[in-house]
This record gives sequence, structure tokens and C-alpha cells, in this order.
Amino acid sequence: MNLNKKAIFIFILLNTKINLLKSDIDNFDKLWEQTRNIYQELVAEINKDIPFYVSRKYTTSYWFSMCQELKNLLSEPKPIKEFLKFPPIACNMIRGINGEFGLPQKFEESYLLNCVSETNKKRFKDFANKNEEPLAKCSKEFNCSSTTLGHLFYLAKVLENSVNEPNKIVQLGGQYGNFAKITKQILPKCTFIIFDLPELLAIQNLFLSCNAPDIKLKIHKNDSTLNNLESEYVHLIPIYLMEKFNSENIDVFVSTFALSETPEFVQKLVIKKNFLNSKLVYLTGQLNGWSENDYYWIPDHKNLLSSVRNQYKFVNCVPFHINSELQNSFELIAHN
Repeated sequence: MNLNKKAIFIFILLNTKINLLKSDIDNFDKLWEQTRNIYQELVAEINKDIPFYVSRKYTTSYWFSMCQELKNLLSEPKPIKEFLKFPPIACNMIRGINGEFGLPQKFEESYLLNCVSETNKKRFKDFANKNEEPLAKCSKEFNCSSTTLGHLFYLAKVLENSVNEPNKIVQLGGQYGNFAKITKQILPKCTFIIFDLPELLAIQNLFLSCNAPDIKLKIHKNDSTLNNLESEYVHLIPIYLMEKFNSENIDVFVSTFALSETPEFVQKLVIKKNFLNSKLVYLTGQLNGWSENDYYWIPDHKNLLSSVRNQYKFVNCVPFHINSELQNSFELIAHN
């Protein structure tokens, strides 16, 4: 997003009212303070074991700057209820802030309505009947925002390509936690694991605590708790602990635009871990990185894509519909 577009987006954002929390939630102040404390404890624990120069290898300059802004947000003692309007979140993780409904959303609706199994159609209909969320709703068919519609599309692709209902799902890069929320609401028995940067784990904890309080959450501050993950929880794990993670019985590894926005160090780590030995891999992302305002992403993802092909027998990689310049984005599904 160039500077002019970003400035316009922020102006619209600041003049848009978003009902970020369900009206019956009156304990936001407590959740805010709890999240701030969790974040401080998480960072303190990480700093004991991981030098700063090592942690910088896990993020690009762009996302480092975004996390610095989120760090400032999380340092605010006064609760900020409309935290999803904060530019690092809204500009990078939310589609159609005012409920816009364009060709990508029509494509996703069509897929969900016409191209999935009857079982999944029922799942998504049941979700639509109960869905409550803070963002403006643009899809009448699924009673949801543009962002949630996109996440339903991702989940549909996972479900349609899984032999059995996924029991353990790993997401690299959980954005603000919405994909985890809808996945747990549709597959309540699944165990969901997010690997991410500390600032984003804190935001995910806050969002899920506010908007899906029935979901059981656990934040892992160090590797001492990684061996026995409670089932049916959402587990929030710092990306720095991925190398020590015991990747057994993972059904799905999913990363939507996050893995393609990581530095080469993280991509090589995921490749070294064999995509956590997951039965199914679902990726979307940029085919190429770019340089903008001194922020540089790796030049291409050929090694990442070829590594998927080396590990899995069936690989389908196609242009992705969300980007009007289709040659710049991909969608990949892989399994054996």
C-alpha cells in the first residue's frame, strides 16, 4: 500500500464508527489490563532467552515497524476499545472497513454457495445464523464482514481438501485472531495453534477474549509448556519457539499472506520443519516481494514453493483472486 493510499485509508478509518465489542461485554477495562500484563510477561520471558539481534531475524523491517506501533498501543494504560481501527491492524489485516463488497467478495460468496459439500454448506449456514462480529457486515448470504467472508473462504478450502475433519490446525501469522475465531466456532473440537510475533499474540488474545469468550486460550511464554498442548484450546505461541515445537499429528498448516511476508530465515525454518509434517498445507501470498520506503521483502518465493512440491505428492498452485494483478499472488494447496 503506497503512502497516498495509506493516508486516505487512515482518514476514512478515523471517521468510521466500528462497534468493536459485543454490547453485553462490560469488562473490557479488565481484559485490556490483562492483555497488557500478558504482553509484558511474554516479552520479559522472551528477552531472557533470545537476544534482540536473533529476534530481528524473524521479521522484516516493515513488520518490525508495525510491531513497534503495536507495542506503543499496548503500553497505553487507558483502554482503547476500538483497537481494530489502529492503523497497523486495520491497514494490514482488515478488508473493506466500511462494508465494501467487490469482485473478490462475489467470487468468495459464489464458491461458498455453489462449490462446497453439503456438509460444509450446512456448517457455513449455521455459522451465518449465529455470527456476531465487530466489523461492518457486507455479505447478506453469510451475515459477515468482508474480512470474515475471506476467512470462511480459506476455511472452506481447507475443509474441502481434507480427507477427515481437521483435529489440529497450525496457523503461521494469525492476524488479529479472526480466522482462529471462526474456525473454532465451526469446528469447536479442534485444537488451533498460532505462531506469531509477541505483539500480535497479545492482540489475538484481546480480540478472542472480547469476541469469543467461550474459546479456551493459552499463551505460551517459553518452551516448557509446548510438549503437552491441551486439546480444544487456541494456543498462542511466539514464532521464536517454532524450532522447539513437537510437530506431531498436525492435520493442517495454514498461512494466508503471512509466510510470504516473512524473511528468508523464517521460510527456511518452516521448510526445515517440513511444514510441521502437516497432512495438508494451505498457503496464499505474494509471488514476489518488493521494496517500498526502505522496507524490503525477500525477492521471490521460489524456494518456498519448490520445497512444498518436494514434500507433497499433490500440489495445486494457482493465481489468487484477491489481488487484481493476478500474476502477483498465489494460492497453494498441497497434500499426499
